Amino acid sequence: MRPARLRASRAAPAGSGGCGGGGSSVRPPLPLPEAPCVQPRRQQQPRQQPHQQQQPQAVAPVADACAGSRRGLLLGAGAAALAAAAGARPAAASITVTLRPKAQLKEFTLKAGYRVTVPDDWALAYDRSDTPELGTKSFWGNFRTFETLAISRLDLPPGEQPSPEALLAASLAEQRNNQSTFGFELLSGPSPTPRAEGGVTFYDSEFVLAVCRGLAVEGSGGRRRCVGPRDMDLQVVSRHFCQTLVCSGGSIYVVRGSATEEAWPEVGPAAVAAVRSFRLPPA
Repeated sequence: MRPARLRASRAAPAGSGGCGGGGSSVRPPLPLPEAPCVQPRRQQQPRQQPHQQQQPQAVAPVADACAGSRRGLLLGAGAAALAAAAGARPAAASITVTLRPKAQLKEFTLKAGYRVTVPDDWALAYDRSDTPELGTKSFWGNFRTFETLAISRLDLPPGEQPSPEALLAASLAEQRNNQSTFGFELLSGPSPTPRAEGGVTFYDSEFVLAVCRGLAVEGSGGRRRCVGPRDMDLQVVSRHFCQTLVCSGGSIYVVRGSATEEAWPEVGPAAVAAVRSFRLPPA
């Protein structure tokens, strides 16, 4: 039957290899293809949001810095405790803060012949000493730090030669009665201290003046207030003054140096030296 032949003919290639020839009846096996070298695939990390990627980089240094700071504080505290236990004196501070260089004194001769010595970093604002009007005649200042020196001329009170107490009261009348005066304290007492220089007697005193930048009023319960626009409370500034008085030609000459109360411990010696350097013109 045809189907049987067809099967036989299909099976023939497995024998002698097809067309005659005396070859082997067994066909050598075909070589197997080499397996390709496959690199292991890296496991892909899950994608993170931008803020999640930056978080480890930002937190780690801060954590290390904090840890370092804590270790430094602990070590410093331990060293201080050991030094104290051993009775050792602490080392002197290695940093010295200098607020400002020490000013040099410079002598001025005013138009009317008065002489005064002031720090060289104080500028002369004006000199009206040769005019007949009363009031402030000359004015110096360090206008960055609000240190000032003023020379004023007042009329002597009528009558006989006034006492030192009357001279001081006359020189301070404006400060006591000014609407901007929030507080006043006479540090040197009611009697000024006399000082003789070249046959002339000067009278020294010192006071603190609290100045209101607006209007000093008395509020409820007797409490004083420094009031500005729209009933706002304004800042009160306290200034420290040193002054000297001298009488000449029917007038009182008032030489007054000042600085803020906070700056006075540093500026005070220079201000006092400037005030006490005032000299009248030679006769």
